[in-house]
Amino acid sequence: METILSTYALFFPDREVPQIIENDQSLTSTVKSKSFEVPNSEEFLNKVAAFPARDKVILYISQDGGEALTFNSKSQLNKLEGYLNEVYDQKQIADDESVFEIKIVVEKGFDDGWISIYSIKSFSDFLLSQKLSGLLHVFKRLLAKSYFIKFNCQEKIQPFYTGNFGFCNRNSGFNIRFEGFDSNREVAVLSKLTDHCHFTNSSEYSFVPEDFFLLQRSNEFPHLNKLFDQLAFLFCLVFIFDVTSIEDESSFSFKLNGYKLIKGKLALDQIDTKYGNDYFKLYRWVYTEGNFSDKIGLARNIISLHVIDNNPGRISGDILKSTLSSYEIYLKQNIKQYIDIKNKISEFLIASSERASKIVDDFAHSFKNSFFAFTSFFTSVVILRLLSKGSLNELFTEDVLYLSLGLLILSFAYLFIATWEVLKNKRRFEESYSNLKGRYEDLLNKDDINNIFKNDIEFSKDRSFIKKKIWAYSLLWLFSILLFAGIIFYLANRPVISGINNNSQQINVGTPDTTKADPDSIANESN
Repeated sequence: METILSTYALFFPDREVPQIIENDQSLTSTVKSKSFEVPNSEEFLNKVAAFPARDKVILYISQDGGEALTFNSKSQLNKLEGYLNEVYDQKQIADDESVFEIKIVVEKGFDDGWISIYSIKSFSDFLLSQKLSGLLHVFKRLLAKSYFIKFNCQEKIQPFYTGNFGFCNRNSGFNIRFEGFDSNREVAVLSKLTDHCHFTNSSEYSFVPEDFFLLQRSNEFPHLNKLFDQLAFLFCLVFIFDVTSIEDESSFSFKLNGYKLIKGKLALDQIDTKYGNDYFKLYRWVYTEGNFSDKIGLARNIISLHVIDNNPGRISGDILKSTLSSYEIYLKQNIKQYIDIKNKISEFLIASSERASKIVDDFAHSFKNSFFAFTSFFTSVVILRLLSKGSLNELFTEDVLYLSLGLLILSFAYLFIATWEVLKNKRRFEESYSNLKGRYEDLLNKDDINNIFKNDIEFSKDRSFIKKKIWAYSLLWLFSILLFAGIIFYLANRPVISGINNNSQQINVGTPDTTKADPDSIANESN
């Protein structure tokens, strides 16, 4: 403000008080007076240099409502002498009743997050004159330029600031950052808002409560304290209540589904921020650690029991303490449930290992049955041949050969069916495991699930065990079929070994000779 006043003082010795209108983009001030002087170029240049270099200063000087003489600090510094001569010439033709008007327009620039505030009172008046939607558009426009906005006040003030907006003198400076708050966390918070709350204007106003919550309050500008408190309060409701929206530019509507239904509308100037800190601490608790879904549901229930007359700004009791106490009780009740869940999962994992072994055992049992069946048949054929013929010649007759080949074909078909069935059981085993993990995703967080299931290490071992055994028994089964087939074809095509004759007597090992000696033949032989 002093920069503006001292500039006017060069032209108006009576130091007239200017009318000032200031917003985040520009400042416009006007002074009218009959008392008028023309400064020298050095004095004027010093005053122009006192404005921040990022800002453009435009000076309009007119007499009795006539055409104004214009000076632009960004484009006319080298023409300053000529401009002042024109002003002087205009003064020379003025009479004692002539009224001079000087309008100073400052178009604000932006420099590494810094923006000029020449009159904090005028800037405050501008903010307070805005409707809710207009006010949020101002802050949205500012945050589009930088993640943190630093208002460089030309008047001497004590610094005060929120998580994203700060007011101070640039030469004093300040170190501003909300503890634990950064852009990554903001993205995570907004993601949770989208998933669990409905803010109708979320695409238009992507603010979080930290943007407006005062970390350092002002002792000089309580109206600005109140404004930021109201905005922080509103966005705490946005991030806790079920449904919120900004309607008719100035009306904030809300709906909370807790133990009781709370709904209504508020205008910005109707908001009582007495419990703003409680709401902010509750919001921070909900959105920081632990199970978010459980915490926000519990917070909504507690708030609904404490709100008076459907007005969130009026509550009975301490919502933060009540919520924290309820959460402790909730945790104690859930500890037993948590232990039961872990025990059930452990039992399932043990049963899964047993099931994996059973899948392999069933397949192995099928192989053994097939193997022993054919072995028994083969052994029976050999024994019967020995008993009936006394030798292994022509062991496989045509009928026996066809019967043996039929059994081998049945064994191969049995191999195919058993393999199909064991692979089906393996898939069911894998699906059962996957479905169980999915059922617990709503009850346990991802890290806890991975820890309990040991990152699927045991499951991978069981699956690998089944796969290896299936391959091993399948190859052994197939090999046994091929082996038996080879033996059968060999024996079926083996040359017949002739009996011993001529002077040798063939030994019949089939049946013993039970005939008695003939006496007549014995007598003949003796003669």
